[in-house]
Amino acid sequence: MNIWTAKGEKVRFLGENGMELELDEAKQNLVVGGEYTVERVNVGRWCSYVHLVEVPDKEFNSVMFENVNTKPEVVCNRDEYITWKGGQL
Repeated sequence: MNIWTAKGEKVRFLGENGMELELDEAKQNLVVGGEYTVERVNVGRWCSYVHLVEVPDKEFNSVMFENVNTKPEVVCNRDEYITWKGGQL
């Protein structure tokens, strides 16, 4: 997941990555493939931890999650594409 994910955004638990003990605890509290709401992210020097609204009083290694995109990312718009193609579609 992006460590700069904002409060209120959704992330999906992957059920993999991170240290074995951290992953075991996460699997006891979360559902693999489940979507959760970010409360906050603590960014550290070597790893970052995410706090989830649905699981208060716990933190999880951010590498165990992926962001859930609520809207598609625009790579380039139509006008930029036409300009790039030399004015031809």
